[in-house]
Amino acid sequence: SLAWGFPPPRVIDYVFGAEVKQITPTHYEHELTIEYFAVGKEKYENAYILLDRRSSTFTPSRENGQSHSFEGDPIEVLEFARFGKEYAGYLVTITDSRGKIIQYKATKPWLWENLDNLKQLPVGRYMDKTCKRTFPTPVKRTY
Repeated sequence: SLAWGFPPPRVIDYVFGAEVKQITPTHYEHELTIEYFAVGKEKYENAYILLDRRSSTFTPSRENGQSHSFEGDPIEVLEFARFGKEYAGYLVTITDSRGKIIQYKATKPWLWENLDNLKQLPVGRYMDKTCKRTFPTPVKRTY
């Protein structure tokens, strides 16, 4: 039913993950670490939120088809008529055994540009476009 004239919130369950597959014919049999950062945004404001962050390590081989995939737990996101959160993008990095990032993919350039700050944030924290911690925007009162 409608409370205060607004529809009930939408509950969206997201499951984030990453998948990597070697496409070159040469064999690279060294350990790799894949890490993803899933980012949400306040629906009508400018604050972002780190929804999920996971990493997984594997070694490409014939047995695993030179590929690897993994996913996190479901993340529940509430979306209200006048406020709430929504999915906003991701950053995935691939790091070699020396600790050097050898590949990445980002839906927002500022996520890659501010990776050091992003790594400092715990899951569930709000941030700005420099990936520095901020606070959620207060809900505006309507009468």
